[in-house]
Amino acid sequence: MIEIRNYIWMAPFVAGLIGIISIFFPAGTGGFAGYQEFDFWIWGMWVQIGYGGASTIFLSDIFSTVGIGCSVLTLIFSIIILITANQIRKNSKSIIDTRMLWIACGILIIIINIAWAVFITFMNYGVILNNLWSEIFPPSFQYNTMIWLYFNFNFGITGPLFSGVLAIIAGKYSKRFRS
Repeated sequence: MIEIRNYIWMAPFVAGLIGIISIFFPAGTGGFAGYQEFDFWIWGMWVQIGYGGASTIFLSDIFSTVGIGCSVLTLIFSIIILITANQIRKNSKSIIDTRMLWIACGILIIIINIAWAVFITFMNYGVILNNLWSEIFPPSFQYNTMIWLYFNFNFGITGPLFSGVLAIIAGKYSKRFRS
């Protein structure tokens, strides 16, 4: 009979992979006026796709600095989860040694990404967004707008949250196993 203890490493392994992969997906996506689409990543890249083709902008302000820091920390904690899950698979480490590490890394990933989303929510992106959308919404654009009124969450922000929750669940569930 197959024991679940032999496969407990799979949940944090998948959590680590999701955390790493999600960095390469946009954090927000918005479609405007039926023909323009904007995507932005946590680390500061903005892509505008529309009738005139596509353009890419890399911001060099506090948005990018904080976003790059959050991305690097998410990457580091996801790699830690991935490596320790692989060590459990190879039986080179015990579950007792790593379960609190999985829980801590999962909590930190969640806190980092929620903090980033809240941080950019209250920043004034009116000037940046006006430069991107000046041809589309010149009279009606508000300079003090919150970014999430125009953009939807995407896998770049929901992926790390799911990764963190999965790592926490794996850490909590692995409490049952002593070896």
